[in-house]
Amino acid sequence: MLFNILVHVGVVLTYPILISIGTLLSVPGNAAVDVLKHEAIFSIVRLSATCIICLGFLLLLLPEEWDSVTLRFLAAIADKKSEEHAEELTESSVNTRSRSRANGTVSIPLA
Repeated sequence: MLFNILVHVGVVLTYPILISIGTLLSVPGNAAVDVLKHEAIFSIVRLSATCIICLGFLLLLLPEEWDSVTLRFLAAIADKKSEEHAEELTESSVNTRSRSRANGTVSIPLA
């Protein structure tokens, strides 16, 4: 209860990003206190869970429309690559002519 009150007061008095960073650092900070003071031993599962929690907090710090912007960026890159690949295919097919032989088709460059 005290944590929630402090978070809301902190958002009003300071920038919300500072509170978000503080929340992000609270998870590994508490883990460090457990290791140093209580001599707790963390398994791989607990360490990976801590990393996943921190990653979740970092994702919350991203702008609201980061997912649609990222998808548009990736679609633009994919379109650009497909256009380059199509240009390569048209350039390579323009400079060759096919001649039929008994054992199959042979491409002969026109250079």
